[in-house]
Amino acid sequence: MFCWKKGRQGNYSVLTLFSIWFFDFHIIKIPDGVDVPWHTDSVAGKRHFRINFHINENQRIRYMGENLKSYLSGRIVYFRPDLRLHMVKKHGGYNSNKRPTIILSFGWVRSIA
Repeated sequence: MFCWKKGRQGNYSVLTLFSIWFFDFHIIKIPDGVDVPWHTDSVAGKRHFRINFHINENQRIRYMGENLKSYLSGRIVYFRPDLRLHMVKKHGGYNSNKRPTIILSFGWVRSIA
């Protein structure tokens, strides 16, 4: 029932724990030394919202965008991935234990209207 799948933006894995109606919940596992390029995650005809919980940040995770609301507090990030560019950048020497970066990601979509 549950299986890891390749991420859309690169060499990382996503495990979908549930996806019903307009909600989803994923575990994202990014291996040490892997870059995820700058990107947005659009959903056709919808506004996309997401809360990411950074369980262990062994790589640098970046969110950017002007005049776009987000809440960043340590390991918890609330943002609009359809509007805000985000990425993961490998960082030489930052991760001495070679563990993957793990993110719990809860998302939902709403109609544009």
